[in-house]
Amino acid sequence: MQEKLLIRKATIQDTEELVELRKILLSSGDTHYAAKSEEDNLAWQNAYRVWIKENISNENVLIQVGQ
Repeated sequence: MQEKLLIRKATIQDTEELVELRKILLSSGDTHYAAKSEEDNLAWQNAYRVWIKENISNENVLIQVGQ
């Protein structure tokens, strides 16, 4: 039997998990958008945390998570 996936609006408590998920895209591999140094890696993580904090309650932005 398959478990159902619940999609819900993200909360500020989801921030670190959202950062971890984005790390898969931006902190590994040789793609043009991946961080090229540890400094770049920390910079996008901090910027993303700020963006989430500023936009989590923005009615024009929808951040969702699945669980």
